[in-house]
This record gives sequence, C-alpha cells and structure tokens, in this order.
Amino acid sequence: MSRFATLLSTLIEKIDRNSGRIRYSQGRKRIGSLEQYKDSKNIFYLMAPSFGNIGDEAIVEASVSFLRDNYPEYKVIVIDYDDTLQSLKEIRRIIKKEDKIFLQGGGNIGTLYYDAERVREFIISKFKDIKIVSMPQSMWFSKNASGNRRLKRSRKIYNSHPDLTIIAREKYSYERMKENYTNCRVLLNPDIVFYYSKMISDTDNALRKGVFTVLRSDGEDVFRSLKYELLNKIGDKFKDYVIIDTCVPRRTPDAIREKEVRSLLNLFTRAELIVTDRLHGMVLAALAGTPCLAFPSLDDKVLGTYEWIEDIDYIQFINKVDDSDYILSSIDSMLNKDFKEYDWKTFCEKHFSNLKDRIEGRINE
Repeated sequence: MSRFATLLSTLIEKIDRNSGRIRYSQGRKRIGSLEQYKDSKNIFYLMAPSFGNIGDEAIVEASVSFLRDNYPEYKVIVIDYDDTLQSLKEIRRIIKKEDKIFLQGGGNIGTLYYDAERVREFIISKFKDIKIVSMPQSMWFSKNASGNRRLKRSRKIYNSHPDLTIIAREKYSYERMKENYTNCRVLLNPDIVFYYSKMISDTDNALRKGVFTVLRSDGEDVFRSLKYELLNKIGDKFKDYVIIDTCVPRRTPDAIREKEVRSLLNLFTRAELIVTDRLHGMVLAALAGTPCLAFPSLDDKVLGTYEWIEDIDYIQFINKVDDSDYILSSIDSMLNKDFKEYDWKTFCEKHFSNLKDRIEGRINE
C-alpha cells in the first residue's frame, strides 16, 4: 500500500471513529439478518464487548440475566460492539414501538473511552422514538477544552431523546449525570455485575492459597512506576504469589463469554487475598467471598462502587498507592483475619428487585 493510501485509510478510520457514519452505512449489507425477530417483542442489547475484558463480559452476562428475568415476554438480542453500528439499519427496519434498546454498562460515558461514547451518542440520535436504557455506568469527562466540548455534545444529544434512562453505578457519576442530563431519567444503582451473585454457589475456603495481584497497565493506572516496586516487594515477602488480570489476550464472543467469566471467578475463589485497582477485580473478589485490598483508578468508580459494599468486612479500600510498606502491612493484616460471609440475597433484593419499575418510571425518584 502506498504512503498516500495508508494516510487516507488512517484518516478515514479516524473520521469513522468520531462519527460512526461509515460503519453505519455498511449496514445495508446486513438487511434481512434479523428477519426472524420482526414479529416478536424484542430487547436489543447493543455494544456488548468481545475484546477480552472479562469484567466487561461479566457485565453482559449479568445484564442479559437481569433482562431475561425481568422482561420474560421479550426476546433479548445481543449485538457485539464491533457489529453494533453495522446492525443499526437492520434494527431500524424491524424495530417496533414496544421494543426497547439497552446499552452496555461499564465506565465509558465520557472521554476515557471516547470511541464507545460516540457509538452510544450515535445510537441515541438514531432511535429517538424508542425507549433506550443505558445500564449502570460511570461518567468522567476530562477537565480541559476538548473534554468540555465533548461534554457539551453529549449533553445535547442525550437531552434531545424523549425517553432515555441512564443508570449511574456510583454517586459521583450520578451527581454529574443529574447536573448534565436534565431531560433524562437518571437512576442510581450498583454495578450490574452484583446481580451475578444470584448465579454463584457457595465457595470452598479450604482451597484458598496465595496472594493474587490484579493491577491495571493502561491509562487508568494510578500506580504508574510505583507498581513495579510494589510487585517486587510482594513477590519477595510472600511465597505464594500470582500475577493475573481481568483481561485476556483473545476475543470472547457469545459462545465462550459465560465460560470466561466463570473461569475467572473460579480462579478468584482459589486466592487467599486479591490486591487490585480494577473495579471488577474488587467486585468479583466480593462475589467469590475472597478478601480483597482495593485501590482507586483514575476516576471515582472503584471508590464509588466500594461504598455500596463497605459493610463487607473482607473488602478493604486503600487510597495510599504511594506507600508500599503500608500496603504490605495491610496484606499481612488481611491474611491473618477471620471474615464473615456476606448476605448477597438481601443485597440483590434491596438493589435489584425494583430496578425494572424504576427503569419503567413506575417509581418516582
């Protein structure tokens, strides 16, 4: 490929990431692909990831379970993130007024993962006559000129939709959403992965062994260079020490999504302690009944999610990312404590039993 062709391809790809129009126009090739659903009541679950982040895959699994439990009269049609824009023309062709669109939850309302934000905005702008629900999300726009422009655009698009519900998964995002999305129904509810607790059987604590670290290595990493110092010290101090991550170097399509989530969860049940700055590292540790030291990431999502479960004695949140000696002493302390089992049934009844009524506007907030 010539240098000009390479530059042109790069430019087109960049423009498409910012607008989505090229991928949307390619949807004409998919006309008829969803024909089997034209006469049924449907929920279209869009933006489901398949790129190897098991925390995000757990969001899909828990969300689909919630939808099937609470909307049994609907067929739940899951569309992968990579296929979402190309599928919109076909969805537009068969969708009916009583159908609904649900969007993947997570931590990408804002500029941290702006490609996902633009896809969400594109969907919202194309389906103003259909009820849209964004599953529990965190919101964070950078505090600079570019972030302000993007927030203004997001605010305009979201507020132009007559029936858009946005669920914040922690109070910090909830406050930002309420301030900016004034024409939307904004709800506050824990991360949907906590709903996964209803699918988990009791774990066997006798099999636990070792300290597992689950630390970020991307733009949300707050440890930076200090992380390697910490990892070396943990490795020197603790004989049984394992480095893992909630991301895997492979795609995770529908066929293996549940197996990947359960595999990681089973791995967590084998640890004596999880040390993590990943939100779903903390959440999966909590669900597995595994003691966990949790640290903040770039935004407020880990702290905000921890506040839902701060009464769990085996989960501890630490803000001191620059004090490795304090972290090591905290690990020692956690390894030498006895902890109580947590009542997940009561947690789910409190936070998820009326979520459908709140989404449908039958409960005023």
